[in-house]
Amino acid sequence: RRKNMSAENFTLVQNNLSVPTERKLSGGFSRASAKVWFTPFIARSWDKIIGGVLPVGILLTWYLVTHFKLVKPVFLPSPWEVVTSFYDMIANQGLLNDIRVSAGVVVQGFLLGSLLGILTGIAAGLSKTVDRFLGPTLNSLRQVPTLAWLPLIVLWIGVGTWAKSILIGKAVFFPVFLNTLQGIRG
Repeated sequence: RRKNMSAENFTLVQNNLSVPTERKLSGGFSRASAKVWFTPFIARSWDKIIGGVLPVGILLTWYLVTHFKLVKPVFLPSPWEVVTSFYDMIANQGLLNDIRVSAGVVVQGFLLGSLLGILTGIAAGLSKTVDRFLGPTLNSLRQVPTLAWLPLIVLWIGVGTWAKSILIGKAVFFPVFLNTLQGIRG
């Protein structure tokens, strides 16, 4: 039986000896194939369900606390009041326009910080002289939290769109600069 031991014959012999016959379920499926199909389905469904348990629990707790007036409505309004107020702000108070203006400031600051970070990172990555010149100063400025710059920016620029854009740009600049510098150095 083992005289002709090609890979194909060996696999057939091995499979005949080690694989028991399986009883077929209705529809022509075996128990093993049903388990392979059904187990990932349950796991995927459970993952989706378990991710929603906490938000539903928080909303239910919020509703019950406000319904039974365990907290004064001034401090914790009911979920329905929040939804109706949100709708009122969109319909009557110009919330969408405010969101548009704020998104414009964020994009402006992001572009400012990204552009300066990329250009400075490329320059410092390609030239050791630029890196030695800018490195200590930028490393010192990087250690100061973004919000700590707020009083100086208000004094220098004032309160307005540019002040907000500069703060956002400062927050964006250093990660972009450092990643560009490391990418160039490779």
